[in-house]
Amino acid sequence: MTPLITILLVHIGSNVYSVEYPSQMACGEALVAIAEATPPLGGRKAYAQCVRTYAPSQSIRPRARGETE
Repeated sequence: MTPLITILLVHIGSNVYSVEYPSQMACGEALVAIAEATPPLGGRKAYAQCVRTYAPSQSIRPRARGETE
């Protein structure tokens, strides 16, 4: 099974920032930190969400072809 990534999207005003996390649990921990830091953002509307992707977190390595005779 190919490991998946979770992306944390942070929306501050009209700007969107993203960070990749290896698991949903790690992303959830980051949400807690953002919730605690939200008041000092200068009154701008901000929210964050974790989005699980179906993209592989690492590239699939090509396999060598078998030798033909």
